[in-house]
Amino acid sequence: MIPNNTVEVTDEETVAKIRKLVDMLDDYDDTQNVFHNADLPEEEEED
Repeated sequence: MIPNNTVEVTDEETVAKIRKLVDMLDDYDDTQNVFHNADLPEEEEED
């Protein structure tokens, strides 16, 4: 699903909270899909 409207999130603390929430929902056994309309910055890979 692709949202019609997105919300740009630039605050690092808020981005971390949203990612944590999405990860927690995704880990829940009864959850099949997790969708959101937050426009998050790309995660940088740590080498």
